[in-house]
Amino acid sequence: MGRKGILENIRLPARASMWYIGANIVSKVIAIAVTPFLTRIQSEEDYGAFALYISVLGIASVAVSAFTSGSSVYKGLGEFSNEKGSYFKSIFLASAAFSVIICTLLFAFSYLLPINRDVIPLILLQMIFDSAVAVYLSGARFSYLYKPVVVISIFESLLSPILAIAWLRASGGGYKIRIYSMLITSFIAAAYALYRILEERGKVQFSFLKYSIRSSLSLLPHSLAGALSAQSDKLIFTAMLGNAALARYSVAHSVGAGLSFVVGGLGAALSPWIMRRLNAKEDERIYEICELIFKGLAAATIALIALAPEAMLILAPPEYSEALVAILPIALSVLPSYIHLITTVILVQFDKSKYTSYSSVITLASGVLLNFLLIPSMQYFGAGLALLISQGLGALISLRFMHKLCGVSLPTKSFLYYFILSIFFGALALGLYQHLALRVLLLTIPAVIMLGSLFSTERLIREK
Repeated sequence: MGRKGILENIRLPARASMWYIGANIVSKVIAIAVTPFLTRIQSEEDYGAFALYISVLGIASVAVSAFTSGSSVYKGLGEFSNEKGSYFKSIFLASAAFSVIICTLLFAFSYLLPINRDVIPLILLQMIFDSAVAVYLSGARFSYLYKPVVVISIFESLLSPILAIAWLRASGGGYKIRIYSMLITSFIAAAYALYRILEERGKVQFSFLKYSIRSSLSLLPHSLAGALSAQSDKLIFTAMLGNAALARYSVAHSVGAGLSFVVGGLGAALSPWIMRRLNAKEDERIYEICELIFKGLAAATIALIALAPEAMLILAPPEYSEALVAILPIALSVLPSYIHLITTVILVQFDKSKYTSYSSVITLASGVLLNFLLIPSMQYFGAGLALLISQGLGALISLRFMHKLCGVSLPTKSFLYYFILSIFFGALALGLYQHLALRVLLLTIPAVIMLGSLFSTERLIREK
């Protein structure tokens, strides 16, 4: 392929990736900027109770997100591009109905969870609002219409915490205020998204409903297991150590998982791009781009771990720094999660969705078991270590399935090499937490790696 063809194939996804990552950076900056206010306005109990609510909402929402976003929706948009209005309306109806089912089950079995039943109707409303937004944004991402994605993402990130802070200062506290603030913001975004969905031509079609349910249910174990795997540490943490300990761990988790927004932004642009490259039989492009991204992500992970102590002190009172040790394994867990994202897209494109579900269920089972084993003895570090090991296991299994069933090659050796480097330098940074000057010196290493990755990307785009 000539240079012109390469530029055409990569320029738009690259531009979209930059916009998505930029929006996620802004959203993350907003979250960081408001966290010091929220951790000081609210008690640890209230902060922990809201974190628990978000965990339960995340589990329930991810079960529905199989209908509204991700690889299965992109695949459908590729097949029904001439009837996308009917397809959008059909998958929104399916997701709304499934939200009711999920929340009914959640209400029935709420006695098994440390959460009040009276917030479950709020979870249902949040899921329906989020479904409308997710359906609209999935279509925008597939077409690389990145401006609506950016505007809505920043709007939701900005209004909800500002409203919550103003409300908390006026009323004096309560974790439900943050829930109501999030609902109000989501309602506004959902109203706009629904307007855009409904103005598209076409009506709900049974064939699209059937397609959506069939394709989404095949990925449901993967989505649900992924959500449970990501949130099981917080649920078990609450049950064993209480809301106050969860508040501290949640802040550490938000710092450690800070680069997940980069993975999310890349995934939003890479997923449809990878599917198009597979259709064009251009597997080598996927190999090269994935290697360069992983290299840069590993370098950024080292930098994040090195600066974690200062981040924790900015975000929360000094007592929250008790959970600082969890940041090392949590930050490292983002690397295998990136691999799992890429392999999931490829398996879905080859109609092997059930195998990504198998790897996700194994990830979940190992994570829950490790949490029960490690949290009582190692507390914060144990929860982070359980997350890292389970995510690594899931990535290895999904890679194995992908290579065996799809015949697509990824730079596995490079992944392993940079992952080991990240562990080594991350552990070194952890040992230097009392020495800021040495940690700043250590940052030159990931800076050189990231520059090398950028220069390699430029050469890749320029080659003929």
